[in-house]
Amino acid sequence: MTRKDIAKMLIRLLITFACMLPIFVLIGYLLYEKISDIVMIIIFVVVGGAAFALEELVHYKIYQKRQALKEQARQGGNKKF
Repeated sequence: MTRKDIAKMLIRLLITFACMLPIFVLIGYLLYEKISDIVMIIIFVVVGGAAFALEELVHYKIYQKRQALKEQARQGGNKKF
């Protein structure tokens, strides 16, 4: 991975967690003083990790489709029908 790829992934990570912030607040509010702190932290990590994994899966599928379209355009050249 290049430095540029790592920066893009870090930006996606920050955006994902910013979007998940209301869900984290809701989970924290609903579970406050009902479970121990370590269990709540584990829940936050699992939910955040699942959200990031889902985002990476969507990003990978879009990237694959974009690469296939580039390859198709490269092979097709300037053919006119």
